[in-house]
Amino acid sequence: MAKKNLIFYLTISSVFFIDQITKHIIKKTFLPGEVVKLLPFLNLTFVENKGIAFGILHKGG
Repeated sequence: MAKKNLIFYLTISSVFFIDQITKHIIKKTFLPGEVVKLLPFLNLTFVENKGIAFGILHKGG
């Protein structure tokens, strides 16, 4: 059971770390609204959510 817990926590930590690193890279290299075409059917667009999940409690207009 301890090995399963270790694998679980390492996986969660790794995903969180990779998520934070990619967010930092995107914020430093992309302009707001910039679109990068990855594949013919897949675009990456830089947008920010200033609220919590799905923009709830977003202040401003």
